[in-house]
Amino acid sequence: MNLATRFLAVAVLVGAAWWVVASTTRPARMLAPLPGKGDVHLGDEGPACPIRKAFGMKDPPVVRGKSLYALHCAACHGSEGNGRGPAAVFIHPKPRDFTSGQFKVRSTASGTPTDEDLYGVITQGTPGSSMPGFWFLKERDRRDLVAYVKHLSAKEEEGRRVNHFAENPAGSSIAVPAVPEFIPALAAKGAQVYAALDCANCHGPKGLGDGPQSVGMKDAWGGHLKPRGFARDRFIGGDAPEAIYLRIAAGIGGTPMNAYPDSRVSPEDRWALVAHVLSLRQAAKGPGLGQTDDGVGIAAARCGGALPASPGDAAWKSVSQHAVMINPIWRRREPTRYVGVRALHDGKRVAMLLEWVSGDAADAAVLRVQDFGDAAAVQFSLTERPGFIGMGDPFHPVNLWQWRAAHPSGEAREQIAGVYPTKKPDIYPDAGNLYLSAAMAGNPLAMDLESPVQESNAYGFGTLVIQRPGEQDVAGGGDWAGGHWRAIFIRDMAPRSHRDVDLAPGRRVPVAFAVWDGRNGDRNGQKNVSAWHVLELEK
Repeated sequence: MNLATRFLAVAVLVGAAWWVVASTTRPARMLAPLPGKGDVHLGDEGPACPIRKAFGMKDPPVVRGKSLYALHCAACHGSEGNGRGPAAVFIHPKPRDFTSGQFKVRSTASGTPTDEDLYGVITQGTPGSSMPGFWFLKERDRRDLVAYVKHLSAKEEEGRRVNHFAENPAGSSIAVPAVPEFIPALAAKGAQVYAALDCANCHGPKGLGDGPQSVGMKDAWGGHLKPRGFARDRFIGGDAPEAIYLRIAAGIGGTPMNAYPDSRVSPEDRWALVAHVLSLRQAAKGPGLGQTDDGVGIAAARCGGALPASPGDAAWKSVSQHAVMINPIWRRREPTRYVGVRALHDGKRVAMLLEWVSGDAADAAVLRVQDFGDAAAVQFSLTERPGFIGMGDPFHPVNLWQWRAAHPSGEAREQIAGVYPTKKPDIYPDAGNLYLSAAMAGNPLAMDLESPVQESNAYGFGTLVIQRPGEQDVAGGGDWAGGHWRAIFIRDMAPRSHRDVDLAPGRRVPVAFAVWDGRNGDRNGQKNVSAWHVLELEK
């Protein structure tokens, strides 16, 4: 090899190395305006080697799926797909163990879901559980994730790796007849089927999930379960009649919910049972719930006049509301099911209003260690494509705005005397906060706050960093009326620093929402969360 050839080879290697380093170390791109309201795709085709991309080469679906899985799924389901990711400790019921070959939602009698079943769960999530939907990823990305989940569904047998999908093919989906008219007579027949199948043994005579077998119920991995309460709980796989029909026919893998095939229950009786279940269901109550959570961007329209300054401002009535589905990280009875979202801006400032059902305004008072308050938060991705929904990750940080019904203040010290009228504080130097255990421990969330809204950043769960007092630039407040909370957030559209999300007109920003319900003991990571959505700021 002559000198020129060697020089060229070294130059190519150096250039390739620089390309790889630059592509992996450059700062994450901030959001730029993206066209097309209906084409909201925040994913890509999966990272690939820059050199392979330069030559037009593409990775196979399993390789692309592995990269996407590491970004969005491994934190819960584990890098090996065994359901033991680092976030699993915060989740109940636990994330699915793909290596077991058991899947909750399927349309088949074989026990193995079809590719379309897996694709549907990845797209829509699993209502009633902590599994969010990933509708924002491109279809190809979601198909790649299906391929990788199937790859993970394997076990070791006699020194060889056996894939469940190869050993037990899915087969065809169960046929779902046309939905009948749900008249009272059909529901009455369904009540007879309910009794004949002894459904009350688990779900209770009135479908409240309180049957005698509900105590001590466990899944296939030993985790504690509670049967669904038909009145308010979300149904695994969705609330549509067709989805309930399939859950009855196919069962729910890894749980005590057995399958009831045609040999045990006819299609006609199955529809009657669906009618009875739906007759026990209570309508979701709350603001704006007539609108569906369809994945379309949440619009922040430009207003001609002044921005609303309070949750009860009459100007909000003319702003369209989007009902965003939220699911419990830790399952509780009657969790919050939706949060209504409205947004406006005047070209300089943006205002967002969140509304959700709350049982009692008393959740605003948090003075005892056994008390937990209501709260809500808005989470923005600081990168062009969002990372892990659970407070981002090191390469996809997030900016958070949190409102709390009860925020630490001097007023709390006055109120606590009424809660503990016989308290006798000792007199010691600097003993002013010693009866507030969280403040005594140095918990930053327990320190005195000037505003009920706090701004922070995170780079993954457990990394919350509250911005310094001089950086807090989100104002807001909340009120409780008619059985629901309303919380408002107001901030300048232009960011003060790289830690603040840029909300310039024309941008489309990944956004997610969370609600804490004090009645259910929600706090910290135990909350109700949405999937990623898109806030569209009108020019």
